[in-house]
Amino acid sequence: MSSRVEIAYCGEGPTDAAVARRLILAAGAVPGYDYLTGRPGRGKSSIDSRLSGFNVLARRQPVLVLRDLDTDAACPGALVQSLVPRREASLLLRIAVRSIEAWLMADRAAFAKAMGMREADITTSPEKLVKPKAELERLLRDSKDRSLRRRIGLDSTTGRLQPQVLAAELSEFATSDWDPARAAKSGHAPPLTRAFLRLCDLVS
Repeated sequence: MSSRVEIAYCGEGPTDAAVARRLILAAGAVPGYDYLTGRPGRGKSSIDSRLSGFNVLARRQPVLVLRDLDTDAACPGALVQSLVPRREASLLLRIAVRSIEAWLMADRAAFAKAMGMREADITTSPEKLVKPKAELERLLRDSKDRSLRRRIGLDSTTGRLQPQVLAAELSEFATSDWDPARAAKSGHAPPLTRAFLRLCDLVS
């Protein structure tokens, strides 16, 4: 395919959409239609209900869909098979283990710098975290970036995380500082590596 191939995309939420756009650009393709932003419905149930439509669309153009594994299946392959048994080759349904935060944390140096924490404190195996969101909150509570802690609601030991604000911060990181190629090369998140290589294959 041409290096100017256009890839439509969707995800569970704004962070997923930002990750998808960045992945597409890093692979040398063009982000196509955004099937998330500006539309009602978020989360796994919403995206699962739209997969059959994305599968039909994939007959005409590549579509990248990002979804969290959470505890819905033993592995990404099993979940993909259960959700879309007859998946078109151009439907890139990619599963983050266990959530998209693991893919961002795989770029450890950039993530640590952006979030005001030590790289050594970020696990090299983010996909092995049972609750990656809880681990992320724990790390952020110790962030040296007081402004960041204040924005997301963790400016004190009794502060409560504001999920929407955190999602905006993660989306900004994905857009501005996250390097998908570096994160994929690190090997810290194998499904990310496979997703990136598959996207690169589409434009080669």
